[in-house]
Amino acid sequence: NALTGRLKLFGAQFGTSLTDMTLGDIFHRQNTEQRGLSFQQHLDQGGLHAVGRYQFIGPTLQDEVRRMGLDHSTKFTPEVQDQIFQSHVKRVGNISPWVGPSQHYSAGQKAHFNQMIKGL
Repeated sequence: NALTGRLKLFGAQFGTSLTDMTLGDIFHRQNTEQRGLSFQQHLDQGGLHAVGRYQFIGPTLQDEVRRMGLDHSTKFTPEVQDQIFQSHVKRVGNISPWVGPSQHYSAGQKAHFNQMIKGL
């Protein structure tokens, strides 16, 4: 699938896959602006923006991890990504943070997804 292909491409380019990285590794690659890198340096050094199955951006991912009390040495496995997603949607209560569902789901699909979130 396309996601598996992107993960393999990332792993081939930067020597590891996202799921083998720790949360701290992910944060380090997302926080390049705070380290004074230009956008080109960010890209050249494997800088990340939206990551994982749910395409979390840095501030959202880091805030949810902090709220959950996860250690930065925790691997960014598919199971951990699911836990972070579930924690976030339970707290937020809807799909609004996600561009794909927010912009591309029909009204019925949005309602169905939001109803599933309420059931978590």
